[in-house]
Amino acid sequence: CRHRVPVFIAFCRYFGIPCRQMTNRTHAFAECSVDGGQTWKLVDLGGEPAEVTEIRPDFQTIKRFTGSGTEFKRQGDLLRGLLEGADLAQQQTLAEACGISLEELKEAHEAGCESPIPHLSPFAMVENLWKRKDLAGFSMGVSILESLETEALGFKEKELIGVVEDYDRRASRPMSEAVKQILSNSDQDQVTEQLRVLHSKMIVQGGACPLQWLSSIMNVLQNSDLTRPPVIEFAKKALASDWLDPVPNSLNDFKGARKLHELLMRLQVVDELKVAASQCLKKWYGELLSGEKNCVTWQRAYKKRQQRKDNALLVSQCHEGFSRCLEGQIVSSSVKNDWTDEPEGIPSIERMLVRHPAFSKLISGAAKHRPVIIMEQPSWGDFWLRTLLDEKVETLLQRIAENRSDLKRRLEQINQEYTTRKQLGAALTELLRDRDKAMIHILNVAMKEEYHLLKPALENEYEKKRSATISRYESTLKPLRLSFGERKTVDDLKEKCRKAIQQAFSHYLYGVTHSKGGYLTYCWVDAEIPEGGEKHSYGAHDPSSPEELHAMMSAISSSSGFQESVNNNYLRQVHNANNALVLKSDELTKIAAEFISSMNLDSLYDSLAACRT
Repeated sequence: CRHRVPVFIAFCRYFGIPCRQMTNRTHAFAECSVDGGQTWKLVDLGGEPAEVTEIRPDFQTIKRFTGSGTEFKRQGDLLRGLLEGADLAQQQTLAEACGISLEELKEAHEAGCESPIPHLSPFAMVENLWKRKDLAGFSMGVSILESLETEALGFKEKELIGVVEDYDRRASRPMSEAVKQILSNSDQDQVTEQLRVLHSKMIVQGGACPLQWLSSIMNVLQNSDLTRPPVIEFAKKALASDWLDPVPNSLNDFKGARKLHELLMRLQVVDELKVAASQCLKKWYGELLSGEKNCVTWQRAYKKRQQRKDNALLVSQCHEGFSRCLEGQIVSSSVKNDWTDEPEGIPSIERMLVRHPAFSKLISGAAKHRPVIIMEQPSWGDFWLRTLLDEKVETLLQRIAENRSDLKRRLEQINQEYTTRKQLGAALTELLRDRDKAMIHILNVAMKEEYHLLKPALENEYEKKRSATISRYESTLKPLRLSFGERKTVDDLKEKCRKAIQQAFSHYLYGVTHSKGGYLTYCWVDAEIPEGGEKHSYGAHDPSSPEELHAMMSAISSSSGFQESVNNNYLRQVHNANNALVLKSDELTKIAAEFISSMNLDSLYDSLAACRT
């Protein structure tokens, strides 16, 4: 095989076909690609059994790894350095990782070979060592990476700290899987020390992806028993080393941001970890949900929405709608000191000497509005809110139809069609019920054999009655059906009325939160912003107008389950608003329902002049 493969590779490359050599302890074969390197096909040229004479080709073959030539020239020095001072167990561990016997490794070392395994890269050796999932193998793997010069750390070596994919796109996590097993053996102190060395080499010096490191530490803790002392101790050191801190300017694109929040919430419950986990959570909120830090995605999306004509506002006021719930919660009464002549408490001597009121008294100052932080739009799909909104839309449609005979006719047809279809459904249900009763009766009074004989007749009779019923109602339904264009006109008008009501709510929400010294901030978590091109977006932004607020509530769709777990106090601290009113979807749904119930539809109808043209 070692004769045939190099010749085969030479021929393939001569004709422009990508080809590379693959080697293990006992065999060599080739891989070639007929699509320019996108996929590879194994070509086994055989060769055994045969009397083998080793031939070293002059040209360089392509290996199953990436790395610089300098790195492999130094591989012999690397192995020799590892062997020096290593005990027997460590030597055996290294030999197994190299895929050779301990005797072969010693012979190669004593002979001064450049490397006894020319096809094995530092990446492969470390991966093999970490797959052992013991402290000895993990430590030796760390030593190999630490001994490499920084420029010798290639993509594959850096990949070891996170997710590694093989050529079949199978993913593995050699580092975190090894650490989990070592923790189960209660070797948390030793493995943490090795991780500190590895972090310094790979992240600080080597510039490996910090998100990969964060993801691996999360993976260790997510799948470990947080009641076990070794795991708690490891988590304590991981928090102290800032290994669970959100990565600046990167976590917004990290699908694990939600999982990190969930993990930190779990760690916060453990008494020994509560303080450190709380501090880390605050960093999470500061990195993802503070001020204008992560609003670029939204601003890009809003700019695109403004260019679309179908997003123009239909109304410019709230049309007298209001919410007692919101207006009761948003008020923040201030209390201040005043002076009076009425004797109470100890007077101020200085004020008495100048004949000023000298008795202190607390009085209520002017009521101000608390800041408001919104976490999500109202749940317009909620049954109560949806029913209320549909009623208002129907009322508006009927008002508009009073001056439009064509619309009035279409609405009447739609209502008649709906009523007729409802009657048809009831009639079919009754037929089905009669058939089932008849079958049960026959089953109770007849033998099993007779039932099977009578059942087809019953089914046939039922199908005839069903077809006759549908035909009878179809003659009524046919003239009631609207054409596609007519139906679309009505549906578009319904949607217009629905948008007008929702836009009026945006005007109210923006107006009341910005009155009396208040302001409004919109936050989103694990949200999809289609026009911004993100599915896992986090951020916060103060809308500049009712139009922008409506756009945010229409376009930004946060994860409803996640927003409920958001800590209100941390959110307030991040926005420097300790008395802020935090409104999530459920609270906003109640507020929206109160608003819609109190709206003046006559006023809204007058503003929808475009609907009557």
